[in-house]
Amino acid sequence: MNLELRQATTADVRIIAEIERYSFPKPWDPDIFRYMALHPRGAPTTTGSLLHMIVLAQGQDIISYAVWEEKCNEGHLMNLAVAPQHRNKGFGKLILRGIVDNMRQKGIVRLELEVRENNAIARRLYEGEGMMPAGRVEGFYGATDAIIYSLDL
Repeated sequence: MNLELRQATTADVRIIAEIERYSFPKPWDPDIFRYMALHPRGAPTTTGSLLHMIVLAQGQDIISYAVWEEKCNEGHLMNLAVAPQHRNKGFGKLILRGIVDNMRQKGIVRLELEVRENNAIARRLYEGEGMMPAGRVEGFYGATDAIIYSLDL
């Protein structure tokens, strides 16, 4: 299996948007992904942070993608999704490890994320990679609370 972890390109946006639609109840607009793909060193935000988007690919097949925010020396994982046909095969773990490595290379010292309280699969992934629950945000996802996870890098 020849897997590649790389920056997303505009050619990847259609597949990323499809994975997003399958994965989240309120998917992001594809234009957001297109904007990030146009800025491979980080898409600037109005708050001064940078957004990064990477994919785990096998040839032309996008297996997984992730979006994370870089602000000062902290990282915030915003989205991580695996294509439905590739789930439960360890690809989520591979892309998460790639994100952590990428953050460390950029000098980031702490990773945080929010996950739906009822998303047992994602919570097992994060806890299995050493992340610890650090708090809860009531109603973060509408009727569902978020659990905040963190990892010191």
